[in-house]
Amino acid sequence: MLDAAAPGLALGIAVGRLGDLAIADHLGRPTTFPLGFRCPAVAVVGKTVGSPCPPGAVVHLTAAYDLVGALLVFGLLAWLGRRPGQDGRLALGFALAYGTVRFAEGFARADKQVILGLDGSQLVAGLVVVASAGYILYRHQVARSDVPAT
Repeated sequence: MLDAAAPGLALGIAVGRLGDLAIADHLGRPTTFPLGFRCPAVAVVGKTVGSPCPPGAVVHLTAAYDLVGALLVFGLLAWLGRRPGQDGRLALGFALAYGTVRFAEGFARADKQVILGLDGSQLVAGLVVVASAGYILYRHQVARSDVPAT
């Protein structure tokens, strides 16, 4: 069931980020990146922006990064779904790929850093990536050991 849900979950995240972009929510750290978001001269959370934003500053538009990342994950899952394979690979693929997206995106966010310069979502995403990759490698080893030697 998780394999069936994984592509829709990735697509749903992307669609949800369109709403974040519409209200200028999930704004990140200041940047010189050409595609950054210039905060309005009067940045009032809930009226002109959805997140705190230094008036006139250019900040990372992390919702856009997440939207692109989620669409790439959706494409990966659509591709994986067309290939024969083990049950659970789409769910594991989602966990590994989207966890990687969220971990990387966290460096542009303005969230409070908790441990080792990482925020809470990066810590969780990092754990998900490590656990998913570990389980994928374990399954690969088990599958290889089930193949008789020739």
